[in-house]
Amino acid sequence: MTLVSTTNASSQLPDVPYDVTSNITFYSYRFKDHQVLSDPERNVPCHAYFGKLVDKETLSRPEAIEHPVYRKFFDVNGHFKQRSVLRPN
Repeated sequence: MTLVSTTNASSQLPDVPYDVTSNITFYSYRFKDHQVLSDPERNVPCHAYFGKLVDKETLSRPEAIEHPVYRKFFDVNGHFKQRSVLRPN
């Protein structure tokens, strides 16, 4: 499982899907457990995934777009793909 976050020198939060100036950090976890927990703010069930952090890699957006592992997260314009487009291998 890979999670993504971005960092920007600016004090403003970046528009993650379209910000081209931020570095992108990819976090990889080894899956351990899955639970359905209640979200107390919205009062709905949510899937929660648990695991151990096994790798963390920070790249510039141009590097990430060309990286053989991470390029699948980007569309042809260099923006993050929407969740509905991402499919497991």
